[in-house]
Formats: sequence, structure tokens, C-alpha cells
Amino acid sequence: MFFKILKIVFKKDGTAQAIAMHRMIETLEKKNRRIICDPFASKFVVGGSLFKIVGFKFSTWILKKIVPGLHEHLIARTRYLDDIIKYNVVNESKQYVILAAGYDSRANRLKLPSDLNIFELDQPEVQRRKLSILDKILPRSKKTNYVEIDFNQDSISEKLLNAGFDTEKNTIFTLEGILQYISKDSFDSTLKEISELTKRSKATVVFSYTDCIINKYPENLFGKEYPKPRKKVDKIKKIINALSEPWISFYSIKEIEKLLNKNNFHLKEVKNLENLNNKYFSRVNRKIVSRNLFNLENFVLAKNFK
Repeated sequence: MFFKILKIVFKKDGTAQAIAMHRMIETLEKKNRRIICDPFASKFVVGGSLFKIVGFKFSTWILKKIVPGLHEHLIARTRYLDDIIKYNVVNESKQYVILAAGYDSRANRLKLPSDLNIFELDQPEVQRRKLSILDKILPRSKKTNYVEIDFNQDSISEKLLNAGFDTEKNTIFTLEGILQYISKDSFDSTLKEISELTKRSKATVVFSYTDCIINKYPENLFGKEYPKPRKKVDKIKKIINALSEPWISFYSIKEIEKLLNKNNFHLKEVKNLENLNNKYFSRVNRKIVSRNLFNLENFVLAKNFK
């Protein structure tokens, strides 16, 4: 019954709402203890006011009962990308492209340079709902271009160029939490298009991927003493399937490096929740103990050969 309800409530934007929910819950934490702050996230979550009523502690207690460490993983991923984006747009890039943007709010919640051109690409249904909500609470920025796209049929390059993308400007591209939902050929072609678009400029690509060991050895993605890791992975997959967006692609680090090199990119660094535990959580007295540690994805920073 639970999974049937998910299918009814969440249609095209199920995953986007789920990620926004985690950002919303983290924002409910005390200012000196939270990892990220997203004052816009609650606007996109069905039933978001309920989480505000029950508060951070109860919300995260419930999430921990379902899948310990998943909330922290998603928040660490968001913060990691935030940090890279803020540094990059100050020191290098003049354009920022968000692929499969969902309810990403970086264009509004991060203090980005006023001369930065931002392109948000996503499927029409999600894009239109997002704008219908944002337009009620914020004046639309002339620097942010909202581009509707069917990733299965449309050309990313064509859509960006038609929206005013400048091939001479250094650009940062983000694909947050996307790779497991698309085919490996699609990711390959996406990297190829980015490479072609940025032949005359510097490009930074930041994305996350799920390690292929999740299918055979899921326990290797968890901390010691983590309770029933295989069951937790199966539970996540059932929830994702119920949202009509199943996981289809998993990678090894060698595959990632091969795809990057093939498309004129080199790997700069790879991080996960365990790597970022001390950097983000320990410093605000929220260190994640081993039995709650869940390295669902790896976070990748890559740059083109220039």
C-alpha cells in the first residue's frame, strides 16, 4: 500500500521532491549545527509543513529508522557541490549549467557572482512546476535561463546554444544524483556534448555515481556494524521504483575514469560521506558513527584537458 501511495502522490517529480525534502529537513536544524541551509526547499515538497511542525530531531529520527545515514549522505553531497561551485565561479567559471536541475535552488540560495550566467535544464513538467512556485515568491533573475528538455530526444548542446550559452566562457556543469537513473550511453553522450561545447574554454564537471558493488557486495558501502545493509539497499530500490525512476546504471571508478578520458576530461578527486564526515559533521558535533555510515554514492570532480 505504501508504494502504491507513492506512485499516486509523486509522478514526474518524485525524486526531485525527495531530495528537496532532505534539504528542507536539514534547514530545520539549529543554525550552528546544520550543514546546508535551503529556505526554498519546503515550497516544493508535498506536505512540507508537517516536517516543520515535527521539527528536525523527530524528522531525522524517522529517516534513520528507514535508512540510517541516507540523510547525511545526501546533505554531504549537496554541501560538497555547493563548496566547489562557490569556489569555481569566483575563481574560474562565468557560466553554470545544472543538468536535470529538479528543485535545485543554488541559483537563489548561494551568493553567486552577479555576472554569472546560469542554465537550468530539466523535463518540462518539473520545470514548469518549479517556476510556478518560484514566481510567487521571487522576482525571476535575468541571469538564470530555465530550459525545458527531453533528455531522451533533445540535444543538450542545441538547447544550451539556443538559450544563449557562450562557448568562449569557462563553465561548470553539475549532474547531482543523476547517473544511476540514465543509461551509460546517455552519460557518455552527455560528456561528449559538454566536451564539444567547451573546446575553446575550460570546463569543470561535478557529478555523483553509485558504485557497481552495491549489487553484489552492498555491505562494502556501509560502516562496520551497520544493520542489515542488503535489506537497506533493497528498501531504497523499492522506494525508487515506486517513484517510477528506477536505478539502471552503476559504475566502477575505472569505468568513470575511462569515460572521462575518452571525452577529454581528467579526474581531479573523488569523495564520499566517509571522506567528508570530519570536514562537515564532526566540526558541528554531529560526527557520524560507523554503524550509521552509508556511502551510497561517490562525488566526482573533473576538468577538461586545457
